[in-house]
Amino acid sequence: MIINFKNIVCLDLRTVNSSNIDRVSTMVNTHPDQILKLKEIEVVKIWIDVTSEYFVAYQPKGGDIVVKPAYCPVSKREVKKLVTMTPISVKKVKTTTQKTLESVTTQKVVSTSKIVLEIDSILDKISASGMNSLSKEELEFLKSQ
Repeated sequence: MIINFKNIVCLDLRTVNSSNIDRVSTMVNTHPDQILKLKEIEVVKIWIDVTSEYFVAYQPKGGDIVVKPAYCPVSKREVKKLVTMTPISVKKVKTTTQKTLESVTTQKVVSTSKIVLEIDSILDKISASGMNSLSKEELEFLKSQ
C-alpha cells in the first residue's frame, strides 16, 4: 500500500487526555479505545490515514518510527516526510454539537494536509534546484514554520 500523504495526519498522543479523547478520535476517524491502548503502551505519536481507520505508523516513547507492514517498504524520503509532519492541534478545536465538530474536524484535517504539502513541495524544490530557486513567499513561509 502506498502512503498518500494528502490523507495522513500526525497526532501527538501526549496532547490527548480524558477530556478531549472523544473529540480527538472523531478528528482522526478512529475509536477512542485504540488511542487509549496506544497511550498505555507509551506510544507518543501516530500517523493516521483519515480516509480510513488505518494507522500508517507510530512512534514509541524514546524510539524510532515504526511503519505498519501494509505500507512497507518505505523510502527514507517517506520516513522523513512522516517525521517532519506537524501534529494536528487538539487544543484549539471547540465545539457545541456533533455537527459543528464534524465541520471543524474536516477543516482542520484539510488545512493540516495543505501545510504539509506546501512544506514538502518547497523542500523538493530546494533539493532539486537549491535555496536560490525559492520565491520570497516560499522563504517567508519556511521561516514562519
